[in-house]
Amino acid sequence: MPDPFDQLREPLAPVRPRPAFARELRARIAAALGPDTGGTSMSPARPATATRVRSVQPYLTVHDGEAAIAWYVDVFGAVESGPRYAGSDGGIGHAELTIGDIVIFLSDEAPAYHAISPRTLGGTSVALHVYVDDVDAVTAAAERGGATVTRPPEDQGYGDRSATFLDPFGHKWMVATPLGERGVVPSPAPPAKTVWPALQYTDAPAAIRFLVDVVGFEERLVVAEGDVVHHAELVWPEGGGIMLGSAGHGSADEWSERPAGAGSVYVVTDDPDAVYERVRHAAGVEIIREPYEPDYDPGARGFDFRDAEGNLWSFGTYSGTPRATGEQ
Repeated sequence: MPDPFDQLREPLAPVRPRPAFARELRARIAAALGPDTGGTSMSPARPATATRVRSVQPYLTVHDGEAAIAWYVDVFGAVESGPRYAGSDGGIGHAELTIGDIVIFLSDEAPAYHAISPRTLGGTSVALHVYVDDVDAVTAAAERGGATVTRPPEDQGYGDRSATFLDPFGHKWMVATPLGERGVVPSPAPPAKTVWPALQYTDAPAAIRFLVDVVGFEERLVVAEGDVVHHAELVWPEGGGIMLGSAGHGSADEWSERPAGAGSVYVVTDDPDAVYERVRHAAGVEIIREPYEPDYDPGARGFDFRDAEGNLWSFGTYSGTPRATGEQ
């Protein structure tokens, strides 16, 4: 006698589980089995973790998913790190890319799900910031690939070298490399806080040439109009520096009206005798005191001279009274 239940049996057909149920089940199985130590992987999907669940993943919508993935691989060295799903129209419904240690999601446009690309929207209000090994190389590769560079690589005061560009799919990227990494030359450090003696000269250009070519200062900045020097900065190689300008050049300020030749400067140097040999035969120089050992600093050396316009200069090894411990 036939089994009456055979008349009620439906044909066996596989049923695709709901995605949320499948993810939860994979996570539970992975948690129960522990990490894979070399056996065959059950699934390309990664087990869910608390960190991943609580992180924010950029989800990019583009008008050409295949081209976008290829572009991100070429420019950023991205790796397609997750399963790819096809959309109902045959396009990319979901893909996952890893750039460095971040993961981004990507899909083609799907207006029915409000997934609209920047090209359709006419722009984007969101920027993606990512650290890369070499911001200059990445920006150059992006530009070769059709990106619009809106801010070329530049050193920033907060410690990064960064750039900004729009990729061919309308997404805005801010890429950066910490200064000092991968051969990037940091911006020059700001000058140390110090005291700058300021001198006035009747012939400031000649004074600059004497102080640089003979004495040994280094020219850092000269702001001039013809023979009138409005401002100059000369630095001493061993530290510190002076500022100078033309006296009586018509500016309505107290600085330019000061008389020339009324200044005096003391410069610390490890080798005052070498400076003495450079200046003692220079035109207009008057040696006031030959090299000597001061009573207040046995073993030290120094000498004094007057320049061609009357300013007094002392060069010596004495560097002042040492600071007390803990004194700022």
